[in-house]
Amino acid sequence: LYEQGLIYRGHYIVNWCPRGRTALSDEEVDHVEKEGSLWYIRYPMADGSGSVTVATTRPETMFGDVGLVYHPKDDRYRGFAGKRVKIPLSGQVIPIAVDDAVEREFGTGMLKVTPAHDANDFDIARRAFPDADAPLILTEDARMEQSPRVPPALQGLDRFDARKKILKLLEQHGLLVKTEPHPHRVRRCYRCD
Repeated sequence: LYEQGLIYRGHYIVNWCPRGRTALSDEEVDHVEKEGSLWYIRYPMADGSGSVTVATTRPETMFGDVGLVYHPKDDRYRGFAGKRVKIPLSGQVIPIAVDDAVEREFGTGMLKVTPAHDANDFDIARRAFPDADAPLILTEDARMEQSPRVPPALQGLDRFDARKKILKLLEQHGLLVKTEPHPHRVRRCYRCD
């Protein structure tokens, strides 16, 4: 089929079970409603002119961000496309772009794009940041990667321990704007939950 041009080969995001350390098809995951939080995080502008606030359910993945996007018809961010921000706590500089898939009503309307750790972000990154890598910042067992993108104090920590530490650091640096409850659907491994 590949040789006939009917299927293609390439990198793509998959469901991953950190306990079983295996890929899962969409049929092998259960979607579970879970009470979580939405954290509003300030991303400083690279030129020092202020900041942009992004809402996320998983702050620990921000070190894998390749950019921020907003809906092209969102007047709140008119003129931001092409500007650059710094990822909080790491200082990595990433661009801002536009994409029609962004829900203007969700969070702040500005979305962080982490292609290696979110399926929607993977698709958005291919459109908005086609030349960007998809940096992995979590290991196969869901620990923070030993990577230049991840601050040394967080490397090797379990993702949930890292989340707690990141939130404390963000608060200390004045980068955590607010937290609010947020129910969302999480994919769980059908074998080990």
